[in-house]
Amino acid sequence: MILLLQSSRTLCKLRGKESLDYAQTTGEAVTYFLEEQNLLRNKRLFLKKASGVLINFFLITTQFGFCCVYFVFIGISFQQVLEDVYGVSLRKEVAIAIFVPLVIVATWIRNLDELAPLSTIANICIAFSLLVIVYDEMERFLTDREDIKAAVRVPGGVKLATYQTLPLFFGGVAFAFEGIGVVLPLENKMRRPEHAVSVVTVGMTMVVLLYMFFGVLGYLAFGAKIEASITFNLSSDNSVEKIFFSLAKLYYAYAIFAGYLLQFYVPMDFLEVPLYSRLRLHHLEYRFPHRRNWVFSTFQILFRLTVVLITAGIAVSLPDLEDLISLVGAFSCSALAFIIPPCLEMLTVFPQRKSRRWWLPLFVKDIAITVTGIVGFLFGTYSTLVNIVEYFRKNG
Repeated sequence: MILLLQSSRTLCKLRGKESLDYAQTTGEAVTYFLEEQNLLRNKRLFLKKASGVLINFFLITTQFGFCCVYFVFIGISFQQVLEDVYGVSLRKEVAIAIFVPLVIVATWIRNLDELAPLSTIANICIAFSLLVIVYDEMERFLTDREDIKAAVRVPGGVKLATYQTLPLFFGGVAFAFEGIGVVLPLENKMRRPEHAVSVVTVGMTMVVLLYMFFGVLGYLAFGAKIEASITFNLSSDNSVEKIFFSLAKLYYAYAIFAGYLLQFYVPMDFLEVPLYSRLRLHHLEYRFPHRRNWVFSTFQILFRLTVVLITAGIAVSLPDLEDLISLVGAFSCSALAFIIPPCLEMLTVFPQRKSRRWWLPLFVKDIAITVTGIVGFLFGTYSTLVNIVEYFRKNG
């Protein structure tokens, strides 16, 4: 994220731009490098457009992949709450379908600023849910009941993973650090964009520490029985605990709902303008001047409705939340978060190289990150696809 922010800011100064999104940053980096090295003069415009299309492809698959995962999470959470509290058994597909109309209406929000209050409430909900999760885990560490005792207190309950599961782990980690697509849009919306790197550094340091703490604590508590989301492990026979666990699941489901809207905003931000231009909506607005806003709003609502239905359909059709998380993380997130940002820094810095002592460590670092991303991309995507194909083969 920091490499992306720094590369974008450097290119803004070099190219005289006020702001750049991810695709524009990549296109400008490629063009700048080719111009400084006096290479491929006739192919520069094509490569600039091609690199932008590639970034937008990965952004679209990443953000919509998040939306698919979020639909599954919301559906399973609601399904579990109904079963725990009311004893009502509901299929995952039906649970997801119940929330589709609500999501459709919410995606009509067009301004990122209007999502800020929802995000603030979501953070409060997450804080409450995390406290409930820690309480449940601590109870498992301290209790004498054999049926809920923590995995670390049971012989053989906690095992180290094998190398075969590393690709899936990489995909899960890449998915967890999902903010790479919203970094530049958020920076461009900040009142003081120069503070973006500091904000990302502080924020992601806190996120990393929280991930480490809750990841290790959760695995020590549940071992191999841990679910794709630890909230799915919350269960109790105690009526008071059951209420708190259900609230934690519902609050987290709301937080994920708010996250859906934020992730949905990013691809809409750069998909709608070219789409409406290609559909020539301005001709309709010209022919119906008194209904200008009505024409535009109708097309926007229909387009967003279609996209939500597609993400819901994918969420319903894919079998397992864990595999879906790993697939999105390995395929799209690794490209956007591990492979492309260090390449952007190399393209931006290389023409400005001063001495070997200055640029060699930087290139070693960037190449190491890039190679890690490529390996994770290939093996993570392959392993996840094998799991999904195997699931469909077993279940017809």
